[in-house]
Amino acid sequence: MDSSKTDRLSDHLTNFSGEQGKEKVLLTLTGSAVIDTAIIAAAAFKKALGQSKPLIVNLTALTEVDASFIQLLLALGKSVKAIGFDVSLNLLNDDHALVKAARLSGIMPLAAGSWFNLTYPYSGRDLE
Repeated sequence: MDSSKTDRLSDHLTNFSGEQGKEKVLLTLTGSAVIDTAIIAAAAFKKALGQSKPLIVNLTALTEVDASFIQLLLALGKSVKAIGFDVSLNLLNDDHALVKAARLSGIMPLAAGSWFNLTYPYSGRDLE
């Protein structure tokens, strides 16, 4: 992929008190989640998980997603499941870039509330 045509991926971490006063971390990713920006996404996940608080990942502002980001989400899901860490993804509509890329890869959300071994969708009202 030509990196000159790729929007840079940016991340933003916010700590907040969620429902019932429980401390949480919100990681918002914006831009293109593609091979050229995969190292940025991986570093953002590592930094967010390093806070040892439940994590909500907001992917609404992603404009482009490729298989490298899907692989990163799969690895994240496998890792957090192994250590029992709480990570949730926000609800995405059917025409979102991640939903489209995942559909092409054959990976769709489960009805039971899991996607990439992560809680999906995040059900808290504290972000509304």
